[in-house]
Amino acid sequence: MSRSHSFFLKLPQNLTHYNLVEHPGFTQALQDGMSQGDISLFLPLEMVAKVWSELTMADLIVYGGTSKANYAIVQASIRSSLEHLLLPFVRSGGVNQFLSVLSTERAVISGSMALFFMLSCSLTGVQSGQGWGPADMDVYEPNDEDRRSNIVGYLIVEEGYKEVGSKVSALGEGYNLHSRIKKVTRLRRGRHIVDVIITVSPDAIAAIMGFHSTPVMNWISGDGVFSAYPQLLSKKRGLVNSMGLTLPNFSPKLPPANVRMCLKKYFNRGFDIRRNPSCWPGDKHVCCSSVNCPHTVRSMLDHGTMYYRFKKSDELAGIHMTGGIDYKGPYCSQYILYWSIGGPSCDQRHRVTRPFIMHRGEADD
Repeated sequence: MSRSHSFFLKLPQNLTHYNLVEHPGFTQALQDGMSQGDISLFLPLEMVAKVWSELTMADLIVYGGTSKANYAIVQASIRSSLEHLLLPFVRSGGVNQFLSVLSTERAVISGSMALFFMLSCSLTGVQSGQGWGPADMDVYEPNDEDRRSNIVGYLIVEEGYKEVGSKVSALGEGYNLHSRIKKVTRLRRGRHIVDVIITVSPDAIAAIMGFHSTPVMNWISGDGVFSAYPQLLSKKRGLVNSMGLTLPNFSPKLPPANVRMCLKKYFNRGFDIRRNPSCWPGDKHVCCSSVNCPHTVRSMLDHGTMYYRFKKSDELAGIHMTGGIDYKGPYCSQYILYWSIGGPSCDQRHRVTRPFIMHRGEADD
């Protein structure tokens, strides 16, 4: 399927009465890969605005690949949306300086803020309505030494935050300290809160992959935005991560109370979270092979992930899915992760599998 047809199929159902298929200009634009640049040449502006408002980050990236003009629009819009999201938290040094610090420290923003960015980034550069917004910002910083966090230092010195707590749990998600998290420091400036989560390993990513479900397996780095399960995210679906199923006396295992609270939160945000894709009617995935199957061994560089690098203004390349060449900081080759979220069989023909997270170096060993 071509990218242009993929974009067309994602039009909201409530637009079908406009008979777009029979619109000759729009149909030709699809066939030409939108080579002339803008769907506003073929549709009324109010209709264009409605189409754009329904696009997730993954949809925008596909749309940006249809022409150089659309690419420039999408890139500028992603940047504008990111600045709108981050600027209230880093108003002194600004978004550019904060992203530079993230890149230098190989840190990433994850949690609700990264998810909100993935869902609400729009071509107008403002946040489209999700019915909710991130209450704070979670920053994951690798620190396998006993030095002071440079992210915490920057936020205190440059942005005027004050440390209000230091705990051994991921505060926003209600998790107990696990082997990949060393410390969580909470900072506050007025009504803005930042949790800096220090990881034990020399990357910031492994800890994120251990959380309750796939909707939170996204992050924003100083160089780009990443999603581990973009296809599910675009449909507001998710899979339970069996790493969080810690009640062994039950069969199948059940999530503890804090994980159930997290799952309920994302259910209230419109997500349909299941144990495996077979729980959704009409699913025909191949167990242990599909990128959306919990038993498939996934990699940060496989075709099921989405990575979009924040391009500089003088770069003319189109969309960039994961390929390694643009990876920086936490995406360095020695930190490439493999994972499987495991759990009960999808089709009753495979065994229950154990979840794991492993660095490439560990796999080589």
